[in-house]
Formats: sequence, C-alpha cells, structure tokens
Amino acid sequence: MTPPRDRLLAALDVGSSKVCCLIGRVGNDGLLHLSGMGHRKSNGLKHGAVADRDATQRALSATVDLAERSAGETITDVLVSISAGELYSQVTEQSVNLREAPIHRDDVDAVLGAAARARPADDNVTVHAFPAAYALDGRYQVKAPMGMYGRHLGVALHTVKAPAGPARNLETCVRGAHLQFDRFVAAPYAAGFATLVEEERAIGTACVDIGAGTTDISLWAEGAMVHLDVIPMGGDTLTEAIARELVTPLDHAERLKTLYGAASVALCSDREHVDVVRLGRDDLDGNTERLPRQVLANILIPELEALFEQVRQRLQASGFDGVAGRQVVLTGGTAQLQGIEDMAATILDKQVRIGQPRRVAGLPSAAQNPAFATAVGVLLHAIEAPDDLPDTAFAQQLTTRPVGGGGMSAMWRWVKEHF
Repeated sequence: MTPPRDRLLAALDVGSSKVCCLIGRVGNDGLLHLSGMGHRKSNGLKHGAVADRDATQRALSATVDLAERSAGETITDVLVSISAGELYSQVTEQSVNLREAPIHRDDVDAVLGAAARARPADDNVTVHAFPAAYALDGRYQVKAPMGMYGRHLGVALHTVKAPAGPARNLETCVRGAHLQFDRFVAAPYAAGFATLVEEERAIGTACVDIGAGTTDISLWAEGAMVHLDVIPMGGDTLTEAIARELVTPLDHAERLKTLYGAASVALCSDREHVDVVRLGRDDLDGNTERLPRQVLANILIPELEALFEQVRQRLQASGFDGVAGRQVVLTGGTAQLQGIEDMAATILDKQVRIGQPRRVAGLPSAAQNPAFATAVGVLLHAIEAPDDLPDTAFAQQLTTRPVGGGGMSAMWRWVKEHF
C-alpha cells in the first residue's frame, strides 16, 4: 500500500564496504521522489554481518546526518537492508474452508494468516513472507482467485528468514545511532525489486547482486520473488586477491580493481600499465612498481570464474533454475567491472545485462549505477511492496478460519515446475 504523500520515508543500506541513506516522499504523480542522500565508507561489517558495533554505529550516524543535511529534514524511522550470509527461504503451505460465496479479501487474509501461524517456530527472524501461489480446490495459480467459487483455498507462503544474532546486532546498531527501527528488507529482494523491469519479474529472471562482502541471488517469476540465496564472497574477495598477489595495501588494491580491473585479458592493451604501491616499503623511490594491466586481469579472472561457478551451482541447487529462464541481471558495485557481462553469460549460459536502479525521481547521477540498487530497492519497498506478512503479531490479527482439506503438499512442486 502506498503511504501518504506527506510521509517522509528513509532507507538504510548497510553493506560491508559502504553505508547509504536515502530520504524521499511519494509525489503527486505517485512516484518516489528522492530529496536527500548520504553515503560513506563502512568499516564495521564483514560478509553482511556486524563485526564492530561501535564502528557500525558511527558509520550509520554519519551517513544519516549527510542525508538529512541533503534533504533539509530530520528522519525518525528507517527501513534497513539485511544481507547476513545465512538468509534463507522457507515455504509453508496451508488451506482454509470457504463459504458458499465468491472469494473475498477476507478469505485471502484468512489463508495467509493460517499459513503465517503455521510457520515452524525457531529463533530466527522473519524478514518477509510473500504468497508465492494459491490453490482453489487443488487447482494451482499465482494470483489470488478473487470472485471465484470453491470449497478450499490454499496458499504457499514463501518466508525469508535471517539468523537472529546478526539481525539483532544490526537492529541494535540502528537504535544505537538514535534511529527508530522500522523493519528489515532482504538485500537480495531489494536489489531485484529496484533493477528488474516488470516484464523480467513476470517471465522469470535471476538478479545477482555482487556486493563487497556477499553476492545476493534472488529468483523472480510471475511478478514475485520465489527464492533467494546469499554467497559469502563478493568484491572484497577480489580486492583481497589483488592485495595478496601484488603485496599492496587493501585501499590501493581496491582502487586498482575499481579503476583498472577487467574480466578479460583481451580488454587490456599491451601498452596499458598500472602503478602498484608496494606494501611496507618506506623509501619514496622504491615503493611503486609499474606493471602491465594484464597482470591485474589475470588475478581477477580466476576469482570471478569461481564466483560465477558458485552462482551457477546455487541456481541449479535451488530447484528454480528453470524459473530464472534465460535472463540474469547483474547489479552491485562489482557489476561495473569491465567485461563482467560476457564472463557471466558464458559461465551461467544465460543472457546477462547490468541492472541499474529504476523508478525513482531525483536520483543523483552519481547514484545511478548498480552500487546503489539495494538502497533504492529498500526505499521502493515502502511504497510498492506486495502482500508481506513478516510479523507473527500481524498474522494473528488476520481472520481466523477453520483449516481446510489436504492436497497442499504438491503446491510448491507445482510452483517450481510451472512458473
């Protein structure tokens, strides 16, 4: 549901390399209009999880201050991205008995509530709970069968969960930065929501967000996210490989990767060279060495190949590889690496494009690149989110209805086979 147009919205993307805060409102045209933005380097996270609480809180406070100064307004509550390496998908299937009347919104709420209440109890945090498919008397479909008649209405509820420890640590840091925590938004979901066009989400597409500490995968079909996965490696893995092989400081390795990195030696001319700062050398004349740019590419290529092989294996293991169809959208800061599209297309055997954030007015040109996709997706979730029942307390408020008959065990298999 779209929030009131006078409501100030704020999103925090808390990543391993940077923290970004976006502030905006819904305009009279119904679009999200950005009014403020701030970002700065993050030192407190590792692979999406808080490693240094004080450093993380300082980064959050400083980033929000920049965004508030940019917007000329003060925020209170924020939506926060989460990408801890153990995010996972879980499916709960449930059905309810129907009355002798056309299916109404109350019936849909009843089956969603039943599925939400039936989720297995554990100590993990529920981030999202989306309906992935419905069943009317055993006939499966993606959208709720509003206005139709039947005896039993079922749903397959796709729940995204995060480990309690990392989630609580991040929430504590947000509150420690004197902000009111609204809710989490899964980073893989946010990246896909911001970069995929409506047709891609409908026909079946995989979004692969290569961040600094993690690579987030989300699979979409019929307009909904049906699966996600997180690989605990990303751009930092490449930076560390450069630093290790060239014996150079990490900051310099990051700069080399960003400015001169390539996913193919063929993209590097024999005449191109890079100056490499050597670690631990104090003499001014001997602390740099000039190397062919091809040396840098030869370091990055095996690391990238290993990453995309991991992505390929995760897609196959998900059971939803067919859902992704022939299309993959790469996003995240590392997606800006020269030649990465072609490498991904070869290893994944799919059509690949680079995804940039969409559907936001007033996004500065500096942020119109894949590195800011997750932040934009978190903010978009506040105004365009589908049915999402993350909280058990909310599920308890939904209409209670007698649980219906069986036939639900096959629903998730149908989702995998027929999307």
